[in-house]
Amino acid sequence: MLVRQLTKQLSRSLNTALSGIADAITKVLIDLSPTSNGFYSLGTPFQPAGGFEIEFDFSTSSTATMFLTGSASDATSFIAFVNSGTAIRVRTNNASLDTGVLTLADGLLHTLKVIYESGTVTIILDNTVVKSGAGANGSNFGVIGQASSSLYFDGIISNVKLRDLDTPANSLEFNLNQLTANTETNNGVTLTYQ
Repeated sequence: MLVRQLTKQLSRSLNTALSGIADAITKVLIDLSPTSNGFYSLGTPFQPAGGFEIEFDFSTSSTATMFLTGSASDATSFIAFVNSGTAIRVRTNNASLDTGVLTLADGLLHTLKVIYESGTVTIILDNTVVKSGAGANGSNFGVIGQASSSLYFDGIISNVKLRDLDTPANSLEFNLNQLTANTETNNGVTLTYQ
């Protein structure tokens, strides 16, 4: 009898303690494939007037040149993997900044953050600054997973954060974890899987 009561009490306490943890460690990650031309499109492009911060998680095993984000209509602003997928290039309104050689195609989940502020672009990979240099304001980001209808991303892009540093109310966040839904809406802007 004592063993049954103790087991019941421990089970209940353990279930209560673990509730929510399973949700916190479970994440749906959607693979984008360049052969299917899959990407995400913003209903209204993210176009900060000044400073901005773009952050996302990504994973890829591809060594191809491909876009993480950019404009739907031109190549004046984008974030891409270049040099056979071993470097990151950030272009802000036609001002380009390339990192040195990085390990990007290892199939692991990485976090990339690009900050533009006061004429300077800073590229941060997995909480480490990998490059900083001159940039230009006036950038326009309308698609995720490609740019200018080319160089589709091959892998996972998740937890996209588009922050307007001068007007925080214009900032957007998308989880990109919907298995059956093709859209996510944040701050009145709809992101659609194409």
